[in-house]
Amino acid sequence: MYKILIIEDDEIIVQIVKRHLESWGYEVFQIEDFTHVIQEFVQKDPQLVLLDSDFGALPHVVAEGRRVINNIQRSASLFLVKNIFSVLLSVVSLVLPLTYPFLPLQLSLLSAATIGTPAFFLALEPNHERVHGRFISNVLRAALPGGITDFLLVFLAQGFCFSFDLSSDYLGTISTIVVLTVGLMVLWGVCRPFNTWHWVLWGAMAVIGYGGALLLAPWLGLVKLDLGGTLVLVALLGLAGPTLFGVSMLNTRIHGAVGEVQDKVRRRRES
Repeated sequence: MYKILIIEDDEIIVQIVKRHLESWGYEVFQIEDFTHVIQEFVQKDPQLVLLDSDFGALPHVVAEGRRVINNIQRSASLFLVKNIFSVLLSVVSLVLPLTYPFLPLQLSLLSAATIGTPAFFLALEPNHERVHGRFISNVLRAALPGGITDFLLVFLAQGFCFSFDLSSDYLGTISTIVVLTVGLMVLWGVCRPFNTWHWVLWGAMAVIGYGGALLLAPWLGLVKLDLGGTLVLVALLGLAGPTLFGVSMLNTRIHGAVGEVQDKVRRRRES
């Protein structure tokens, strides 16, 4: 818990500010003896000291802090989806006799449409919602379902192509479309609640992703699928939504169970 020390001789101002900060979960102290300020500072060891009784700028400071934290959480979750997926897929491709499905240009399209471009614009928008939970926990909770879903579906695509002797070009095409679709699903969740700007952003990323895959197919190494490849693609796209939902529900339950265990351990320590 963060400690805040207030140095102010007006008791009314001190109590108002103290109650307001404590409502946000901060531990607040005030100077009792102004002849021993340094000693009380060392004893309390605060992270923040409020010296000026003019707190008119404080709401703007808090609002800017909330905007930065909330937007970084959303942007970081988009980047972490790719990291989780890439690490899992790389390990499996090294251990098992399976072809790594992506070319560098294909990954560039996926990153531009589902990670880099939307993260840039989302990081700039106003967001003054109160910060809940811990940063790392919130980011992992948002990113794990998308990363694991990407890995599971691409792993299935590798298995199908290996079993039915489909070419590596087919595998790359199928995997690119599947990961693009899951990435747009994750972006949909990050954009909620939707407003006009979020609708425009999500629609633009969908157009860039699918339009780029269609128009730049020869340069991206994407090929036209035959009947067998099309059936595999349709099956995996049909599994994308249920898989993402199922992994999200499992992630929520595990997160809740871990939180309950941590609360029990903390209560035992306090008792």
